[in-house]
Amino acid sequence: MGQLIANIPIEVKWDKGIAKKSLSFFLRDLGGTRIKCLLWSTLAEQLYQYLEAHREDGSLIICLINNCKLRDFNGPQVSNQMYGCRVFIDQDIRPINAFKTVLEANLTSGALPPMNKDDLVLLTNETYKAKKFKDLQKVIMADVHLIKKVKSFFIRGKVDNICDSDGWFGFHCQDCKKKVQPMYCLDEDKPDYFCFKCDKEVKDVVPKVRMNISVVDKTGKLKITLFESQLSTMINKSVNWLNVAAVKVVDTTRYIDELWELIGKKFVWIIKVTDYNVLEDNYTFYTVEDSSDDPDILNSTKAAMKDDYADFKLRNQPTEEATPVDKGKGKEKQQIVDEGNLSTGSGKRKSDCSTEKENVETPTTSTASGIASLKIPRMDEL
Repeated sequence: MGQLIANIPIEVKWDKGIAKKSLSFFLRDLGGTRIKCLLWSTLAEQLYQYLEAHREDGSLIICLINNCKLRDFNGPQVSNQMYGCRVFIDQDIRPINAFKTVLEANLTSGALPPMNKDDLVLLTNETYKAKKFKDLQKVIMADVHLIKKVKSFFIRGKVDNICDSDGWFGFHCQDCKKKVQPMYCLDEDKPDYFCFKCDKEVKDVVPKVRMNISVVDKTGKLKITLFESQLSTMINKSVNWLNVAAVKVVDTTRYIDELWELIGKKFVWIIKVTDYNVLEDNYTFYTVEDSSDDPDILNSTKAAMKDDYADFKLRNQPTEEATPVDKGKGKEKQQIVDEGNLSTGSGKRKSDCSTEKENVETPTTSTASGIASLKIPRMDEL
């Protein structure tokens, strides 16, 4: 239980074709300690509607969450249980009335800083994301492969290309949620689908978005995987719009214009190294947890990673002992004839195991008299 002091806009996420609403907010107890809370579905809608109706009146909003759970997700976070959780908002019950009485006394005595309607701020998504990026470790793309444990961090760069030829979505069975196989008929434009899990033809299918892209920075290239929530954020569309577009397209390898327009744009991504990346050495696609193209976040992360780029450049500078680059690379080396033996301009004898054929022109200079005097037998003498 606590005083609600801030919240971010309600979010809609799609999971296997089902829309799930969530609302993140912050509560403050009588000692001034703040904790992040997260409500789902009808409880999220209930709280958000109350906040919109009472945001301007400046009243103290007290929230009590019964039968909740505490988990660690980038810090402690309170969330509702799937079943049995109840939320009480400014209701006339004894715990809320007692809390409000002590809270008003603390505000009057100065034990807690005063609150007004401006303190109940509506945090934007970008404001909340800026704090997330600030708290995470920064990693340049060249060093991502060095991480051998499950963890989250952020990278900064631009979209290089769409690198998955398998398409940007797939259709899944409504019953078992497994991917289905399309079956095309000659006289039909749209395919039927077969579910191997259910072992039958299915009509009710739902799209599931998943696209791989390559991104680059000053140090290298990385392949990342975008699911529907992250991809919809990058193209500034809703998840519902993305799923509707997938249904209209039907062909999973036909990319819509909004996806091609991502190429060349700069983003900051929160990347998670999963068990697949750690256990499977050849699995080089990294999962994206969140992203942002906000100019302030891009500029702040660019300044924060300036030393990392300089350190990478310093590590990869050639040493003085390194072999100098051959400026004549690409040109044919002049063949020198010395005492009847052919050699290259480098002075090294050509390997005896080479299978390449040599095209040697007949020397015309006086220094090649040894070779010029060689007799070539007639064919009829062999």
